[in-house]
Amino acid sequence: DIWVGDGDSHFESINCKNIYQFPPKKSESDLTLALSFFHHSGPVLLHFWGFLGGRRDHEILNFGEVLNFLQMSPGTEVIFYDHNKKVAMKCLGAGHWQLNYQGTFSLVTVKNTKIKLSGACLYPLEEETELNSLSSLGLSNEASGDFTLINQGPIMIFFPETP
Repeated sequence: DIWVGDGDSHFESINCKNIYQFPPKKSESDLTLALSFFHHSGPVLLHFWGFLGGRRDHEILNFGEVLNFLQMSPGTEVIFYDHNKKVAMKCLGAGHWQLNYQGTFSLVTVKNTKIKLSGACLYPLEEETELNSLSSLGLSNEASGDFTLINQGPIMIFFPETP
């Protein structure tokens, strides 16, 4: 575990072995600084708690920072947890992903990205298909078990229902 930030929105004492505290006045966000630790590490799995449910502008820009990071980090996965500690969203770098889920999910990109989707989902995309930026093509699919996603660029998977 690491804690990275300037502490401007966290007022309790921080109980963590690895603390990287930055000044509040800076030109990069705390998240941007945290992600910079992993620029040359190869694929990683990152778990993000406390990033959802606050200011909408912060949420959207944090998604942008994660997607920019994933653009240069294929095979990396970032998992966002909601306030109930359930997986609310995954951001995936380019790669071949085996997923298992029961329920509704939506695929979203902010840059046109070629994808294939197969397996136990209601709307597969067996042929390589370009998912345009913020397209509704990936909206409200339904999974009923194992499925495969192949994506050539960063993608977000929203899980509006938590099993």
